[in-house]
Amino acid sequence: MLASDPASVELALLLGLPLVALGAAAGDLPQREGVKALGNPDELSQLGSAAVLSALGLA
Repeated sequence: MLASDPASVELALLLGLPLVALGAAAGDLPQREGVKALGNPDELSQLGSAAVLSALGLA
C-alpha cells in the first residue's frame, strides 16, 4: 500500500499490509519487513516516480 495520510498509514499497519508511507519518519514506523518510510513531508512534490516504484519493489 502506498499512503501519505496518517489514518491510512495507521490502518495499513494495523492490518499488517506492506506499506510505503510517504512523508513519514522512519522512526515513527515499526521496524518490520514490508514497512518503509519515503520522502520528507515538505518535499513530496519533488519525489520522483523511480523512487516510489523502487520503494514498492516494482523497479
